[in-house]
Amino acid sequence: MNESDKRAAYIEDKKITLLVTNLASSMIGTIINCLIIGAVLWDIIPEKNIIIWVMVNIIFVLIRYTGLWMYKKGFKEHNYKFWKTLLLFSFFISGTLFGSSGFFLISPQYPEHTVFLYFVCGGMMAGALGAYHNHLPVFYVYSITVFLLPTVAIYNIHTSTTSAMSAMGIVFFFFFRFMQKK
Repeated sequence: MNESDKRAAYIEDKKITLLVTNLASSMIGTIINCLIIGAVLWDIIPEKNIIIWVMVNIIFVLIRYTGLWMYKKGFKEHNYKFWKTLLLFSFFISGTLFGSSGFFLISPQYPEHTVFLYFVCGGMMAGALGAYHNHLPVFYVYSITVFLLPTVAIYNIHTSTTSAMSAMGIVFFFFFRFMQKK
């Protein structure tokens, strides 16, 4: 391995280490947000939908904690590409599971709860900006799934309010996208 390759591997190693450090604490936020959403929507959305959505998200967080433990035990500089790919995939799954709230937990009859849920998903994207700013692919894969999936679901309600919310959500997403690059 030449000096340039060693330097690139060192930088990737440090980026992944920071990503893992931030991930460990941000997953607690995922659990808390799931429980809050479940509690707020309990009397609005069918309980089965809430229980399944909350449990699937929490189970995946626990799987990710297991992955972090394995990372700490088995990470070596020469296998950083494996961990980078695995982490990226886990962010995609996590964002998709949380973002699926837009399809399972939105009720057009309760617009204030729809706004609440959308606000939480926007907060998850904003949190991703702070936590994953050093790794552009992770920020994109997570924020697209965690925020744009609910945006599509809200747009599909087809009211002037939900159309405006979706348009503002897209603007919000691109604002954060450009903020992430700075």
